[in-house]
Amino acid sequence: MANTGNFSAYRQLTPLKGDVSNDLQNQQQLNNQKRGLDLEEQRMEGFRQQAQDKKKQDLADYVQSRIPKNIDTKVRSLSEVANIQIQKAAERIGEIGAVLREDADKNNLTYQERAKLNSEIESLYKTPENLKMGSSAMTEKANFYSKGLADGSLRRNLDFEKFMDIGNNGVYADLGPDGKPLLAYDTNQDGAIDVLDFDNITTGLKGFEFKKDYNYEEVVNSLSAKIQPEVNKIVDGNLIVKTTGLNKDELENRVRATLYNPDGSPSDVLEAFADKKKVSLTNADGTLNTKDLDIIETELKNTLLLRSKKGREEEVNTEIRKQAEFNYTKKRDATVDKKDKDKQELDTNTVSVTDTYDPLLDMTTTSTTRKSTTKVPSKNSNMKTKDALRKKYLQ
Repeated sequence: MANTGNFSAYRQLTPLKGDVSNDLQNQQQLNNQKRGLDLEEQRMEGFRQQAQDKKKQDLADYVQSRIPKNIDTKVRSLSEVANIQIQKAAERIGEIGAVLREDADKNNLTYQERAKLNSEIESLYKTPENLKMGSSAMTEKANFYSKGLADGSLRRNLDFEKFMDIGNNGVYADLGPDGKPLLAYDTNQDGAIDVLDFDNITTGLKGFEFKKDYNYEEVVNSLSAKIQPEVNKIVDGNLIVKTTGLNKDELENRVRATLYNPDGSPSDVLEAFADKKKVSLTNADGTLNTKDLDIIETELKNTLLLRSKKGREEEVNTEIRKQAEFNYTKKRDATVDKKDKDKQELDTNTVSVTDTYDPLLDMTTTSTTRKSTTKVPSKNSNMKTKDALRKKYLQ
């Protein structure tokens, strides 16, 4: 049978079992452990990034050390790239062969050194095949970029264009420590070279990032479809005026979320718009270029406002009309009632005069019935009535 009464629900509760403080402490320890693992993962990621940066810098230093000073050794065609790298591969194969032959006689190399040289020479023998793979990857990347520019899906990457414009800018063609082809370039002409190793070349030239382009009209249309129209009603006398437009608060939030990431940094959309306007995202000191970026944001808002669905509708305020009709009827009825009352008062104020003629006495007796004292017939009127009655009797 169910418990009854105001406190039945509390009676069915059972006390907590165990030590609550220990449970809370254990939970806190688990939270701390998770936080510690997250920090450790961040620390390890930092180490991995440092290792990658060091490897990249070591490779750049390696290539830089092999570039002759004061001599332009850049090549300006893919055929030259292939010729240079095949020539260098043949030279390196000869060098390694001499070292290995000497080692066979003197056994002066460690196991690790010998294994490294054998791996390198194996890659060198594959140079023609590797060059073909690299050339195909570069051609595929270039075609993808050209198609993206043509259909408006990709933004321009000037560094990639300079890199691919081998005929004018040239590249350094070399072999890496692993015996595989690599390319080095200096797009900024500042003397600091960037290196694309073989893995980077054959996996899509990762050193060049292609960013999606955003068509202004498409962004406007997309936002317009998301922002709900706002209808405002204003009572103006006997009319209700409805105006339709964009909700300005929602407009502000939608535009802001489109142009900026949650952390406040410019989104890809804003970067694309800024690129089209030749506007820098940051100032010289690294801070956001809010002056120009705010202009882009304002222009987008104004475009949405101008193209938004606007309307103005007027309709009769039925409530006010009903009230007006009620007031009119009430006033009309009051006027009719007053007229009827006045008429009734006039009727009640009428004096009834009755004359009786006695022929024997030759005299007339007058009797007056009066409902109100507001109006009494005059004496002359009574005399005229008596004469009329006398004449009628004598006839």
